[in-house]
Order: sequence, then structure tokens, then C-alpha cells
Amino acid sequence: LGKLAARRVPAAEGPDRMEPGRAYSPLMDETPRGECRELVKRLPSGGRTLPVLDGIDLAVPPGDFVAVLGPSGSGKSTLLGLLAGLDRPSSGEIRSWL
Repeated sequence: LGKLAARRVPAAEGPDRMEPGRAYSPLMDETPRGECRELVKRLPSGGRTLPVLDGIDLAVPPGDFVAVLGPSGSGKSTLLGLLAGLDRPSSGEIRSWL
């Protein structure tokens, strides 16, 4: 099981803190735009089950950008596929992903 890292890049917190030319939206409240809890994905591999993701917790505040980093085979594409609704987790929950 590889190591997966998510790096949070904070967003501006209001119109007075915005960079020139960057739009502000009142939708940038405190409600997470994306959140997953205890996300697990296991896949069959031969006669055993391979853990691809194990207990991932992630909350992305409105207006933030997140980079998912990790070596080949660490679960980056699997995580993004789950968050996009292209696949279902083995367990855990995905909420309010927009």
C-alpha cells in the first residue's frame, strides 16, 4: 500500500483579501465542498483482496485547491474516481462533493 498525500492550498477569505482580478463568491462559506470519511477501497487480486485506499479522511473547504500526490500505485486515480462518482468505495462515505 503506497503513501498518498493531499496538500491543502488555502483560499482567500473574502473580497478584501482577494487578489486583483480574482472573483469572490458568497458561496465561499464554511460548508465543505467535498468531504470523505474513512474511505476504503479494496480490489480482488488473484485469490486475495488488495487494499488500495484505507481509511482516507478529506475535507475541502470552499474555494480551496487540493493537489493529490503520491508514487505510482498509491491510489491517486482510485481516490479521484471515487470522488467523481465513477466508482463506489468498499466502505466509508463521500458527502457534498461538488
